[in-house]
Amino acid sequence: MIGLIGLMLVTYIAAARYRAIEARAAAQIARAEAGAEGAVNLAILDLLADLPKGESMGARFGSGGRPRLCALEDGTILAVAVANESGKVDLNGATPDLVAALIRGVAPEARAAVRSLLRLREAAQNAKDQAQTQQNQTPQAQAGQLQAGQVRQSQESRETPAFRSAVELARVPGVDRALFETLLPMVTTHTGSPGLNAQVAATATLLAVTGARSRAEAERANAAFFLAQAPGRVFLIRGEAVTRTGARVAREAVVEFTPGPPVAYSIREWREGGPQAPLAPAGSGGGAPC
Repeated sequence: MIGLIGLMLVTYIAAARYRAIEARAAAQIARAEAGAEGAVNLAILDLLADLPKGESMGARFGSGGRPRLCALEDGTILAVAVANESGKVDLNGATPDLVAALIRGVAPEARAAVRSLLRLREAAQNAKDQAQTQQNQTPQAQAGQLQAGQVRQSQESRETPAFRSAVELARVPGVDRALFETLLPMVTTHTGSPGLNAQVAATATLLAVTGARSRAEAERANAAFFLAQAPGRVFLIRGEAVTRTGARVAREAVVEFTPGPPVAYSIREWREGGPQAPLAPAGSGGGAPC
């Protein structure tokens, strides 16, 4: 009996210990989540501050997608990356030549992926054209379609692009995980542009679409799909946080800014992100104060 009581006591103590460990881990994950979301908000405030001044947006964290490190008072390390979406290839609006150049630039053998992506875009465009044709029909014809339940379908076809988010690239036949992870930082669905802005494009994107060996060479190429326009006001902001105990969380937001007055912003996408930036260990002094 004494042995049984002792066993029960040990089991109770062990269970309490594991619950305490689990609670501490959950608290650290929550701290990392708050840090990652705070990093996104920090970048939003920085970009908002630049709007009224008429300056190039991204004075503190840049706009080329390179992570900048800073540290919180509790030792949590943040990585903040800001990328101007106008420097990316729009999956819906870019010319077929630009789409093909980008994909073949990073994976010359990925011809099937190029064909699949362009077919998806063509199918979406055909649906839009058909919906527009139905909209232009006589009221009598529309009434007949309403009875068949086709009018609502037509409206949805007009409003639905081939891709609503860059992450939908993963569903394209021929795009494997490695190709998806390579292309994701280079593509967008939020500009609708047939080309890209070489001034704010990442070096990897420029090299892929031009076949050049350096950024300077790519910029001299003066490719037909480079657009001489002011940088856009849609940004992908990535915030990543790692706590002293190693809990690590990343958050991403696609944010559009309006110069106003008053200045404003709207979040077009909010998503979780996987670990990406090689962060310094928390508490090691990596990064200036945030």
